[in-house]
Amino acid sequence: MCDMCFEKRHEGDGHKNGHAFAHFGMPNELFGDTVKDIHRDVTLAKLIQRFEHVEHQNTTCDGCQTKTIVGIRFKCDTYPNYDLCLKCMKSKVETGHHTANHPLVVIGKNHLRQIEWDDIEIGERLGQGGYGKSYKVLNT
Repeated sequence: MCDMCFEKRHEGDGHKNGHAFAHFGMPNELFGDTVKDIHRDVTLAKLIQRFEHVEHQNTTCDGCQTKTIVGIRFKCDTYPNYDLCLKCMKSKVETGHHTANHPLVVIGKNHLRQIEWDDIEIGERLGQGGYGKSYKVLNT
């Protein structure tokens, strides 16, 4: 799904809001690794296995209140600072302002990759989610 459809919360055949998304940094690149076959290599089962031992220090699951999420982590793109562990994501836990139809973004490690501001040229605003405002990034 492209970023514009994601921001508009587009639903189509086989996709409903509330599914977990993995953010590709570049085409065919996910979490720093090259992906040869997106449909075969990028599955929830494979992502769960890949991150099963990762500890997300200082990140509490907003569903079950586990103090350190171990394994794959899911961040709500609608409600800021809201994280779920795998068990709570699968159970479609709803608490506070978070509902099960909010898009979730897979977080494999403890933080999102940082990009230097000097390396970014901002274009038109596309939308706003739990991470803040999103803009089209222009090639420089």
